[in-house]
Amino acid sequence: MQLPFFQQLIDWLSTQPELKEAIDLETIGVAGHSRGAKLAALHFASGQSSVKAAFLVDPVDNTRETPESVDYPSAAKALKSANTPVGIAGASVITGCNPAGSNWEHFWPNVGDGSWLLEVNGASHNTFLRASWLVEKALDLLCKRGPTSHEVGATVRRSMMYIRKDLPCSFQDL
Repeated sequence: MQLPFFQQLIDWLSTQPELKEAIDLETIGVAGHSRGAKLAALHFASGQSSVKAAFLVDPVDNTRETPESVDYPSAAKALKSANTPVGIAGASVITGCNPAGSNWEHFWPNVGDGSWLLEVNGASHNTFLRASWLVEKALDLLCKRGPTSHEVGATVRRSMMYIRKDLPCSFQDL
């Protein structure tokens, strides 16, 4: 897993004088889509004091092809142990790209009180992607596209950047 890289990034950012005023490294929110959401959840659940919030976009945990192991832990289990609130946006169209038993429905029972969930009706896993037209079309074929547009997915992605930005990163009171 790529968990050690995150702290290396934070350490590097803290040495950049031009970023010291622009970035609050003590109040970090993490977000990701698919396996990126899994990584975001693992960072958030790790208890790093600077990571205060997580927004998971159609997260995917361990699957038959990627079973749980010491080197590939379950993010849902980590969230259950952390017992802290997160935000989740999930696709209503379930396919091989966000398989049952590994997708947001697997994460949701494991999050802390105060968490919130947005199930996007008609969205498939790749509705939330930002890619070139050709890549989007190829993934639509691979992952079975739902009727909801990529523009809706883009709105969900953008919205996560504005959630409670004026307050300490917490989903507790949403």
